[in-house]
Amino acid sequence: MKTASKTPRTDAAIAKLPPASHEMLMPFGGSLYLKRRPNGRQTWVLRTRMGGTWQVRQLGDWPTVGLHLARQRAQDGRIELAPTLPDNNVSHALATFKREYIATRYRTEGARKESGAMLDRALAGVAGRNLSSLRRLDLTTAVQALADRPNTASKSLALMKQFTGWATARGLLDVDPLGGVTAGRLGLQSYAPRERVLGAAELRALWQRTDPDAHALRFGFLTACRIGEALQWVPDQVAGDIWTIPETKSGRPHTVPLTPEAAALLPLPNPRPVYVSLAQRLKRSGATWTAHDLRRTAATMMREAGVPVHDVEAVLNHAPPRLVRVYQRHDPLAAKAAALAALAERLDEILRGEP
Repeated sequence: MKTASKTPRTDAAIAKLPPASHEMLMPFGGSLYLKRRPNGRQTWVLRTRMGGTWQVRQLGDWPTVGLHLARQRAQDGRIELAPTLPDNNVSHALATFKREYIATRYRTEGARKESGAMLDRALAGVAGRNLSSLRRLDLTTAVQALADRPNTASKSLALMKQFTGWATARGLLDVDPLGGVTAGRLGLQSYAPRERVLGAAELRALWQRTDPDAHALRFGFLTACRIGEALQWVPDQVAGDIWTIPETKSGRPHTVPLTPEAAALLPLPNPRPVYVSLAQRLKRSGATWTAHDLRRTAATMMREAGVPVHDVEAVLNHAPPRLVRVYQRHDPLAAKAAALAALAERLDEILRGEP
């Protein structure tokens, strides 16, 4: 049976269609079709795929059942079939979205896991629902529940819009429920980057701690790497005094010259702290700073020590502008080593009580 490509949008347009020369299906989105026959009979059907085979449910003949009523019946039919349709369940659709979209568009495993977990948390309240039953209010309410954490709310909304856009493109949703929704229209605060930098007393307190978390945090500070990268350290990544991180947020390997102070902290203790639990323990301890604030503190101290901005950026593994990447191919390893040595020297001064 052939499927017609051009779809009318109103009953009046359907009435103007020429007679069908053969039996065909005209798609109207969301598994709804109009089955047209040479004898002039036209029947609304809901076609869904279950267990590898197509299941067809008749919804009534046109024009007795108009387009608007046919859409309503199709919606009711999808809700009724939801338990047997994997993609119609939000949690199952999410799993497919992660495989088809997140896994191919996010460059690192850490970013893929973080994005997937954030989306799971944001949609936890509707995970058992039928996908086609979701309404804009369901999703915007979930986002606004995060309003006290503006950055998390904005990131969650962006991920949810990717999910509903993907589901609409696949035909799992007739209309994107988040189309036109923005953080601003929801009244969410603008993204506010953290500016927290640890003071000398806080750094001394960190160096006085003896727990495994503090050991990993000190190593992260002295290498200015992301704490998630520090926690993934394994001996095979080190050759001499060079640590090569195979996978980073930027999607490319990163070489880190190890100062004697950083090398003295290796090997990291086992069992290694998990990033999420480390962050939670740090918060419960009453600390007003985060693990990532250490990276900002390291960058600030390098600049205060006179390290050029581009060398600090190289240590942080921040990607330079595109034209710089294309035309300037020098190896910044020596500059990174000098920058991290300046950081270690300044830290030593602080630990000895110098201003």
